Amino acid sequence: MISAELVYNGERYLVSVDRPEGATAARIDERSIEAEITRLSPDCFSLRIGPKQTTVFVARSDEKVFVHVGGRLFEFEEAGAQGGAFAGGGGAVADGSVSSPMPGRVVKMAVQEGQQVEKNQVLVIVEAMKMENPLKSSVAGTVKKIHYAEGDLVDAGKPIVEVEPAEE
Repeated sequence: MISAELVYNGERYLVSVDRPEGATAARIDERSIEAEITRLSPDCFSLRIGPKQTTVFVARSDEKVFVHVGGRLFEFEEAGAQGGAFAGGGGAVADGSVSSPMPGRVVKMAVQEGQQVEKNQVLVIVEAMKMENPLKSSVAGTVKKIHYAEGDLVDAGKPIVEVEPAEE
């Protein structure tokens, strides 16, 4: 089960999903929703509620979750997640590698190989869904490898920058 407490326009919602694939029972606070969710890619889902079907894109940046559905973009703050996040699998991980949460284009590379970086320092900015997403280092260390250049298209979940963690 995936659950998270999300804040939208100052209102808190407890959202839980029993199964992330196939026939799914989702709850928003006390309201249940029967839906069919199919993962199309790490950040893209097909959502069917009754006869209505739509495509949903999900991205994460820091403690924010962005959901693009029906031509509208919703920005949520994540108050506290458990069991996983409602995100597409991008961002920084403990080993220092940084990837985009969704397909996009590198608009700015803020570091160079061999450069020392601090934890939470912006390493690269990726534009996806007409939004600029600053991707930060999860560790202090040295930039080991840069896999893309400014202007390059990137796939969701593919490493863009690798940071060798500093020894403590």
